[in-house]
Amino acid sequence: MKPTRIGERLVQLGAISRTELKKAIAQQENTGQPLGAVCEELLGVDPRVVERAWAEQYAELVADLEPRLRAFDAECPGIVSRRQAWQFAVLPLRYENGALVVATLAERLAQARRFLSTLVPGAVILLVTDAASLARALQKHHPFPGMSADVLTRRRAA
Repeated sequence: MKPTRIGERLVQLGAISRTELKKAIAQQENTGQPLGAVCEELLGVDPRVVERAWAEQYAELVADLEPRLRAFDAECPGIVSRRQAWQFAVLPLRYENGALVVATLAERLAQARRFLSTLVPGAVILLVTDAASLARALQKHHPFPGMSADVLTRRRAA
């Protein structure tokens, strides 16, 4: 199954019309820029909407990957604090070919990516799992009183 392209996601989200999508694709072909960047610059699409579309597309791409939460490198817990792990819904798992592999939730992909980009030098591979599995693994590796799957899925106040 092919993932939904980012332009289609932006149309589905009501951020742009089909006519605007055609215009953006033409501009992308001329400039070589990512379509999301073109939509932001050319059409004034809010970068948060583009980020949401990207996160949904990414989640669709990796949805059937099992993060193998048991394959855990003992050095990884020190990368984030317990508070950060729960706050950003991230669990560093291991290094693969120099890239840090981190489990997170589909709805928290963009937030996790932003957070990790400020913390981790080098490449990060984000794997998507469900809230219950991530909560169990966080409770094991980053125990924090009162934290549960419910905490992970609560929307943060803007």
